[in-house]
Amino acid sequence: MSYQIKMVSEMLGIPKNTLIAWERRYAIVDPERTDAGYRVYSERDVRRLRRVQALLDQGYKVGEACRIVSERVDGEPDRPRDVASTDLAALTALKEELRDRLLAFDREGADKLTARLIVVPFEQGIDGVYFPLLRDIGTGWETGRVTVVQEHYVSAYCREKLLVMLNSVQGVQPDAPEITCATPPGEHHELGLLALAVRLAIRGFRVTYLGSNVPVADLVDHVNGRRPAALCLSMVHSRPRAEVVSFAREVRSRIDASVRIAVGGRATDEPDLSAPGVTFCGHGLPPWLDALRYKTP
Repeated sequence: MSYQIKMVSEMLGIPKNTLIAWERRYAIVDPERTDAGYRVYSERDVRRLRRVQALLDQGYKVGEACRIVSERVDGEPDRPRDVASTDLAALTALKEELRDRLLAFDREGADKLTARLIVVPFEQGIDGVYFPLLRDIGTGWETGRVTVVQEHYVSAYCREKLLVMLNSVQGVQPDAPEITCATPPGEHHELGLLALAVRLAIRGFRVTYLGSNVPVADLVDHVNGRRPAALCLSMVHSRPRAEVVSFAREVRSRIDASVRIAVGGRATDEPDLSAPGVTFCGHGLPPWLDALRYKTP
């Protein structure tokens, strides 16, 4: 598939003049030209530009980011340091080293490690590095080996990386279904929801990410005002079964019937949870997402 510069600019959120400047100064891409002289970018070009953008979000300067992408993607000497998406052992080793760097508050060292994930698909980075890391930190906190400050620092770092992913893949197609993501009042754990938002954006949805601890009245007003295709909610904190069902029923009763509602997270892992018009999906994706994605507007 090929893309004109306007589409690439919209996909990546990079001004057209910036794309042209990167091409001329750093030779990061070499798009073909039409007979009329218009630039045509390949899938490979877009991938390279996306990787440059990810490194810029991590704090690299543009020249350094272009050099890293050129060396690592094109097979120059730096490439063996990257982590292949199929190399589970390497992902695990990187996760463990990243944990040690973050527990020592070594931001620079952590960023150099995560830069090696540049060729790993985002979902594999989430499943193979960031969430195993968060589980390790949680276990360490429970056993007293990790302090509250360390836990907060690591969580904030992982949240930042997930937000970078979301911004990198956020869809711009106006006809793509919109999905709103939020957590209810009192629910401050949002990393699972943020990972879900990334997965949805990768699948082509337009994601409106509201974050954690959203008051019900504000959530209802927002959703009824925008009428997204779906609302995805995350409930992680342990709470009585009746409370989970009651919340789901309340939200369903106050939101337009055309909006699908899914509630996931650890609090919904219990069997046989049921509320009319609500899908409880635990840690998985709602089963109706594919049909929603390909539905003709």
